[in-house]
Amino acid sequence: MQVSVISSEKTLYDAEAWSVSVPGMKAPFTVLPGHAPIVSVLTAGKIEIQPDKNDEGRETFMIKGGFTEIHDDKVTICVEL
Repeated sequence: MQVSVISSEKTLYDAEAWSVSVPGMKAPFTVLPGHAPIVSVLTAGKIEIQPDKNDEGRETFMIKGGFTEIHDDKVTICVEL
């Protein structure tokens, strides 16, 4: 799936990924390919992106908040750092 993490200053991540975990407003959740469409507010916490099934090259971002939109295997995450 295509994952983009953007802030008001720059694009932090824009590439294919196997999974992404985000700090949802009610609880953290993980997105995998084929996830149902959703829009969610994010709280302060950690975003973890796993580029492949082998768990190599994991990317991590600490955020103050933001939101995410998931649709058709595209994950867009707008964050405040």
